[in-house]
Amino acid sequence: EDLTAPAGAITITINADNVYLDLNGFTIDGTGGSTAIISVASGIENSSICNGTLTNADSTALDVLSNATNITIQNIKATYSSNIGFQIAGTNCTIQQCSTAHNAGTGILLNAASNICITDISSYNDQGSGINMLNANDIVINDIAIYMSGNAGIQSNTIQRIHMQHTEIFNSGGPGIQLNNATDIALQEVIINAPSSEGISLAGTSSVITIAHFTIFEPGSHGIIINSDISSVIIEDGSVFGPNAQGINLSSNNANIFINNVNIDSAGINGIFCLNPISPIQIRNCKIANSVTNGIYFEANNLGTPLYDIVVDSCTAINNNENGFLFYSNPSSGVFTSTIIKNCVAIFNLLAGFNLHLSDSLIINNIANGNQTNFATVEPSSNNIEGNIAASPSTFNFDETVVVSPDYDIYVANFAWAAELGFAANYNTTNSVIKNVAISADGTTAPGAKSSLSYWTNVNAKEV
Repeated sequence: EDLTAPAGAITITINADNVYLDLNGFTIDGTGGSTAIISVASGIENSSICNGTLTNADSTALDVLSNATNITIQNIKATYSSNIGFQIAGTNCTIQQCSTAHNAGTGILLNAASNICITDISSYNDQGSGINMLNANDIVINDIAIYMSGNAGIQSNTIQRIHMQHTEIFNSGGPGIQLNNATDIALQEVIINAPSSEGISLAGTSSVITIAHFTIFEPGSHGIIINSDISSVIIEDGSVFGPNAQGINLSSNNANIFINNVNIDSAGINGIFCLNPISPIQIRNCKIANSVTNGIYFEANNLGTPLYDIVVDSCTAINNNENGFLFYSNPSSGVFTSTIIKNCVAIFNLLAGFNLHLSDSLIINNIANGNQTNFATVEPSSNNIEGNIAASPSTFNFDETVVVSPDYDIYVANFAWAAELGFAANYNTTNSVIKNVAISADGTTAPGAKSSLSYWTNVNAKEV
């Protein structure tokens, strides 16, 4: 039958090895003031607790203490505790087919635990996090659903070797997933819906992180944020819809970032924003649409520190309210060098399709159509710009250009289709080679295709 726990004590303590405790579907109620309803003592091995409900604990519903080993918790509900549903500090433990609800703290807390498997779990309206991992390692989390947590859906600090798969998080009171000081983490097949802040947040000194096959809907802040001092991150095969800030935000001092096959729609600021990332970084096969500002925006403002080994390949920016692709720098505060932008498409962006402040870079085989300015380059130096296709209204705009290096600092051999203005250049564009081929749709020379060479010196310009 159901039991009511005694006041001020632990109701059941497992203090021997090889114990099998089956509650047979009954409830133990801690309303009387039980500090913990079930506790597994330190050092206990090979024990199981199953098939029941633990409710109204004065502290923790079920507590597995440190050095307990091979403990299984199955088909247990932990509800209305004044602190934590399940607290695990042991090793080689399994929590499966369990649920937490309405606890005043965290649903499941892993505290200095290792080799833990959490599978087929639900958390509803726990006022802390659904799952919190502190100083934990070698954790597998599979088939998890977390609803309306008061803090992050899943939260962690100082963790290693965590594999998370088939996870759904809805309406969390903080980030959907927050990882601090995390190493060797894999998040796969994750759905995060309407967290109050970021969808996924990476912070601290973290590295070797993979986020794959994910969907993030309408986060209250960024879709994914990668804060300072994080390296070796792969983000691929996912979507971010309607973030209130950046779709993906890369802050300073990140290294070895790879973003592939990610779709970002209706970002509240930029689709992808990268501030002073340490190289290398690659963005490939991504589509950015309907951002309030830019599709992909790199900014260098780190006191002259060069940003290098950046590759943007086979990406599409469409219908963004400012630029499709923006690389912004000031030589006194930061510069881009050795950047490759290739095989990209910019369509119907309200400012420039490609707005590029680059040096010693390769800009090839890109397509721009229907942007206010299809290609705008500011202060280019030693760039190779060739094989690009641009359509009206205007094609290439080299504006406020200052080039001081001798001998053909800019090489341009582009193909402009039905362009009203092939090239417009102002202010001391020197020592450049321009080969502008402009034709209309029927193959004849476009009537308005021309180069404006005012203020240019020592320029070899050729039109066909």
